[in-house]
Amino acid sequence: MADSLRILAIDDEEPLLQMLRKFLTRQMHTVTAINRAHEALNWFREHSNEIDLAIIDLSMPEMPGEELALAMFTIRPDIPILLSSGYPFDVEVLPPAVRPFVGFLGKPYLPRELEAAIRSLLP
Repeated sequence: MADSLRILAIDDEEPLLQMLRKFLTRQMHTVTAINRAHEALNWFREHSNEIDLAIIDLSMPEMPGEELALAMFTIRPDIPILLSSGYPFDVEVLPPAVRPFVGFLGKPYLPRELEAAIRSLLP
């Protein structure tokens, strides 16, 4: 990917989060990695204009990723969000207004699949 992005990565599984951070950093992106949904939402409230994209795990114990994404859209309605899970997910279950800003990538995924999913969400 040519352009450097500022990415917020949220996943409760620390090893996966660190692997994601490592890969994205190698791609020259700036990554803020947070392993708790509420902490991520609080961070986003303060820094919503400082990121270009969020990557959110759907299955987190304290708040499902879908709920976190919807909360983030109330703060910044145009934030591109890539949801990720080992389970199937249909973006069509989300409100129509946010669907254009949401992508889904099933786990496990290859780095090139992550790159393609990120690119597909950006203008």
